[in-house]
Amino acid sequence: MIKTRSYDRLRESLRARHEPGAMRVLSIVYWRTLLCVAALIFLAALLWGWWEFKATMATLDARNDQQQNQAPILTRKDVDDAVAAFDARQNTYERLKIEPLSAPDPSQ
Repeated sequence: MIKTRSYDRLRESLRARHEPGAMRVLSIVYWRTLLCVAALIFLAALLWGWWEFKATMATLDARNDQQQNQAPILTRKDVDDAVAAFDARQNTYERLKIEPLSAPDPSQ
């Protein structure tokens, strides 16, 4: 019953849209329509963002899961070799600090 009266009132306001009373009804309907559309856009953006976030998390989880037959990324030997290479570089640096390489003087 109320909906029918509301539609009748809206139809009557549309017919007499230049009257102040009708303009008030139309402005209320317009404002409520804008609020509903804005709320729907906000909810759609929120749901889309959540969907994209979950898809990204699923991709990252699948990428980070190690398979049973997959070898470890680094072995102990690889780590020891890397540490030995850094030690060798440090020793070379320290030696060159004490005994710098002799270079010819370009000004002569």
